[in-house]
Amino acid sequence: MFKSIILATIIILLIPFVCIASETERIIAAVSIYNELSSNDSEHVITVKKIKGKYARATISLKNGKGETDIVYLKKTKQGWQVLDQGTGVNPYELNIPREAW
Repeated sequence: MFKSIILATIIILLIPFVCIASETERIIAAVSIYNELSSNDSEHVITVKKIKGKYARATISLKNGKGETDIVYLKKTKQGWQVLDQGTGVNPYELNIPREAW
C-alpha cells in the first residue's frame, strides 16, 4: 500500500513535465507551422535564441549551412506563440519589441 502511494505521488508530480511542452518546443512548433515545415523536416534547423516575457527570438537556417539565416520574432498570445516577422533584415524596433528581447 505504501509503495503504491509513493508511486502515485511520483506519477502525479511528473505529469506536468511529460504533458506540457516547454516554451522552446512551442516556439519551434510555431516557427515550423509558419514555414509549413513537416515535423520530420531534416533540412532546417530552428534555434530559440531568447525568450523574454511574452517575446521570443529564434533563427531558422538550412542544416547544410548554405543560404542565409532568418531571424524570427514571436509574441506569446492567448492562442500561443505567433510569428511577428521573419527574415534577414527584420527590425525589432519597428515591431515594437522591447530591447531586452532582441
